[in-house]
Amino acid sequence: MSVRGVLQIHSAPPALSPHIEWAVAGVIGAAVTMPWVNQPAAPGTLRAELSWQARAGSAAAITSALAAWNRLRFEVTEEASPGCDPVRFSYTPSLGTFSAVTSANGDILISEGRLRAAMTLAAVPAPAPDGMDTLRDRHGPRHPALGGSLVGRQLSRQCAFVGAVRQKVRSASIKPAKLLWWSQRVRFISRPNYF
Repeated sequence: MSVRGVLQIHSAPPALSPHIEWAVAGVIGAAVTMPWVNQPAAPGTLRAELSWQARAGSAAAITSALAAWNRLRFEVTEEASPGCDPVRFSYTPSLGTFSAVTSANGDILISEGRLRAAMTLAAVPAPAPDGMDTLRDRHGPRHPALGGSLVGRQLSRQCAFVGAVRQKVRSASIKPAKLLWWSQRVRFISRPNYF
C-alpha cells in the first residue's frame, strides 16, 4: 500500500542538496529532483519542497536518513493509510527530531503516553530556588557552598605536583618515554577525590 507525503527542507547548505536528493531517492525508490531556491531567512542556504508517494512508514525512513546531517532543518509529513495514522516529523539541529500523530486537518494530537509523562514530571517537586539540594546531591556535604571543603590540603598538593610536571615539560628536561609516564600520572592525580 502506498501513501502520499510532503518533504519540506526549510534550510540546507547548497553542498548538501544533491546528497539530500540521493538519500530521499534511496528511501522512495525513484529518482528525485527538488526545486531548490534561496532561503531568505537564512542567507547562504537553500530550501525546497517535494511531494512524494511511497510505502507506509517512508516518512520515518526519510527523517532517519536526513537527520544524520545536523545542518538541515526539515519537516516530513505522511498521510493516513489503512492501519496507520497520519504523522509529522520535524528536525532542527538544536532541538533534534520531533514526531507526532496528526489529525485529518493537520493538528498535532497528543497521545495518552505523552500526557502521562507530562503529569509525572509535573508531580515531581521542583528543586529549591537556591539550588543547595542539587549541590548536596552532586557533591555531598563537603561542597564549599555548603560550608565545607571539597578536597582541602590534598588539592593544594596535587596542584603543586601538576605545576612541577608542567614546568619540567616546558623546560624539556623530560625525555619522550618519561613524558608519557608523567602525563598519565598527572591525568590520574589531577582528578580531585571528593569523598
